Formats: sequence, structure tokens, C-alpha cells
Amino acid sequence: MEHEKKLASSAQSQPSMAARDYIEVLIDERVRWEEGSFKSAMDELYDLLAKCVRLYEIMTRDDAEGERLRGELDSYAKEMGYKYKGETHTIVKIARAVFHPDKNRYSTYGRALKAAIEAGKTSMEVANYIRSQGGVDGVIKKTTASSAMGTLQQRAEQVWASLKEKALASVKSDALTKASDQAAIGKRVVLLATQGANGEYTVHEVVKATNVVNTVYASFFKDDVHGAVKITEEKVIVGREVDRDAARAALIAAMSA
Repeated sequence: MEHEKKLASSAQSQPSMAARDYIEVLIDERVRWEEGSFKSAMDELYDLLAKCVRLYEIMTRDDAEGERLRGELDSYAKEMGYKYKGETHTIVKIARAVFHPDKNRYSTYGRALKAAIEAGKTSMEVANYIRSQGGVDGVIKKTTASSAMGTLQQRAEQVWASLKEKALASVKSDALTKASDQAAIGKRVVLLATQGANGEYTVHEVVKATNVVNTVYASFFKDDVHGAVKITEEKVIVGREVDRDAARAALIAAMSA
């Protein structure tokens, strides 16, 4: 309260007031907002999202009520002019109906609820699950990261299937032997090297971290219009920002271990 009096007095008479005092007053306001109206609003939102999941649970029951509600949702969507793709998840349809016309909200909440359902959360658990992930955005980020890494491994495996019969060179030295896990025969690694003259390369380190190796292999993956795998030897093509970020983070971790 003392900070508030100072700020009010400063606003009226404009005396010299320390920047620290201004900031501390605003921090107090922020804390009260977070613990008061903001927290209350978030709790209400999560409860509403849980009720959306409850409706979904009833709709997906194999009984007359579930069938009736599914049909009525489709009828409501047609009446409102909503258009969905054939594979649109029912919870996404519910989110759109509830949070229409705010596209950002119904899209975001629909994605988060779909992720929660896929994680096995029930309507009784979803509110606490969202809180535990740091909110709706946290649920989406976790899902996106998991999906991206899964795709990364799939691309890496497809590239390896195309490359494993191809060998540009075989490299062996006492130093490489010492840097290697002798029990990891057949495991893929990444050699950090610089190119010299006449096709000579200097190998500086052996990186074994799985996500680094997968990222490097996946960076050679390219899907053409016929779904065939092509390999480019001119440069590494990284298809997604998440690949670059994962590579940097994992490489730093591997080199500092």
C-alpha cells in the first residue's frame, strides 16, 4: 500500500521518484493480478475445457445418447456454416462450437484438448494436466516437440536405409578407437571433421548422441511429389527449424558431457 501511495502522489505532483519504486509498485500489482483475477480466470477456463472433454466423452459412448449427440453436433455445425475435413477430431469440433468466432482460441484450445485426450486424460484430469504443463501453450508445445522428434527419427531411418549400402571411405586410427565405444558395433555416429587438400579430412571428434545423429541423417531427407526418397550430396538440407534447434542443443550437450 505504501508503494501505491507513493505512485499516486508521484502521478499528481511529479516529484522525483526512484525507478526501483515504480517497478516495485508494478510488481506488486502484477502479483495481485496473477494470484487474483488472472488465476481465477485461468481456473474458470480450465474448468470450461474440462466440460468440453466431458461432452466429448458422452458423445463417444456406444449408446443411443452418444449417437444422438454426435448427430446433433453435426447438424449444429451445418446450421452454423462450419466446415471440417473428414479427419477433424470431435473435440476440435466441440472447441470450435464453444469458442466461435475467435479462430485463434478455438484452434488453440482444440489442439490442446486433442493432445490431452491422446495423452489419456479424462475430463476429471484434464484441468490439472493443463496446469501441470504450464497452461494450454505448454500442452501444445510438448505435443509439437514429441511429434517433431518422432518424425525426425522416421526420416533418419529412411535415409539410413538408402545410405547403408554406400561407403565413401573407411576411417581408422588409434585415437578414433579410444574415442569409440567398442561395444557399440553397428551403431551410427557423426564424425566432426574439416576438409583438407586432396580429399583428406581431419576428424576432431566422434559424436554418439542419438538425437544429433538422427538430425544429421534426417537432414538428407527430401520427399518428392511421388513420395520417393532423394539424397542430396551438395549440402545438408534441414527441413524444420526444430531439427536445427535440436541439433544445436544436443551437440552442445554431447560436447560438454
